[in-house]
Amino acid sequence: MKVLLFLFGRLRLAIADQTISAFPTQRSALILARLARASNKRVLRDSLALDLWPEDDLEDARVRFRQELSRLRRVLGEFSHVLIADRTFVGLDSDAVQVDVDDFLQLVRSAELAPNPRERFERHQRALELSAAPFCEGLRDEWVLAQRKQLAEMASLVELPDPVTDTGRLVGREFEVRFICDLLANQTRVGDSFVHVVAPTGFGKSVLLAEVVRRLQPSPPQTIDNPTADAVRAYLGLGSGRPLLCAGVRPLGIPGEKIVRLHPLPVPRGGTQADLAAFPSVRLYLDSAQAAGQPADGMDGIANLVKQLEGWPLPILLAGRRAAVYPAEDLLRRPQGFYGLLADRREVEPERHRSFELAMRWNLDHLPPDAREFFPKFAQLESPFSASIVEETWACPGVEALEVMLDFGFVERTADGFRIPEPILGFVELARLV
Repeated sequence: MKVLLFLFGRLRLAIADQTISAFPTQRSALILARLARASNKRVLRDSLALDLWPEDDLEDARVRFRQELSRLRRVLGEFSHVLIADRTFVGLDSDAVQVDVDDFLQLVRSAELAPNPRERFERHQRALELSAAPFCEGLRDEWVLAQRKQLAEMASLVELPDPVTDTGRLVGREFEVRFICDLLANQTRVGDSFVHVVAPTGFGKSVLLAEVVRRLQPSPPQTIDNPTADAVRAYLGLGSGRPLLCAGVRPLGIPGEKIVRLHPLPVPRGGTQADLAAFPSVRLYLDSAQAAGQPADGMDGIANLVKQLEGWPLPILLAGRRAAVYPAEDLLRRPQGFYGLLADRREVEPERHRSFELAMRWNLDHLPPDAREFFPKFAQLESPFSASIVEETWACPGVEALEVMLDFGFVERTADGFRIPEPILGFVELARLV
């Protein structure tokens, strides 16, 4: 198990349930910080000694450095193995220590290479969580101040987008909007490809398309909602010169299709009340309640509810609309389940968005008949389950249905196999399909 070295906030080391945060002198803490930030985690002894005692000659600085290093080893105790020193170099064992600043920098760099906008958002979010406190808080050495300024500037560039756009309901989709705008703006041969936003109904596809169209004025793309392969081929064959943007529940599987999958909104992993309110899933609930003129109290209950709903936008939106009568905590306490209460009494368009049950029935109706037959059967499997279990139970038709439901977002792939999202299980119970 690696020793964790925290440089954001007060300098400290931790492993399992043990923590060291008190150091005999500021210079002993500085040695640890300097080694952690050094290239390859090691420096020349003499160079570091002169940096720490610039007013001394080399011999005196060596003596002071040796004494400080000895103090540091004593306070580290069983953690002292992370220090490596010889007559020329001193450093940290990079195989034995994990540094939070390194994790922060890796998240910032890797976010630009993230496979999808949601992953990019989550990496930026984790980077900001790591860097929330100042670098080496409490230390005032010039080197510390320079490092603190540099890292704070990097953190300031990691901006989480405002989760609400001026469409009023588009929450937590800023990265997807930008990504799609870039795809459409950089198309070199418009008639050869199209962008297809894919997700179950109730994930905000139509609102997202409207925002993309707004941003790409005065040359917006042509849009098709719930497209068929024939409709797409027909449009591309016209050679109109306008890029095509579609929104549907599953990929069409035709040449030139650039798929952008919408994922559930990120849900809280803990934090203060202000931290919870910053999560898009919580913001969606709060904005929905506010738009309906409803109070939305009990942030912990709201956080637990959006986690139960696994970040699915439509049920969160509908739960917020009913916050006055059914606060989040009350919904979670209902022994008979709460999915049947997720409904909007207004004349919402499209009609399928008026309740969670209507949305899920619409999704179910768009499944191919063979896959629809297996929908309630999969809900009876204990998650996670494997493709081999499906094959052993239902042979090839079951595996084919599994592939279709993966396309529709009714089944999720995990590190251990496959699972049914909680909102799907809630609908199965509500509709008494099992």
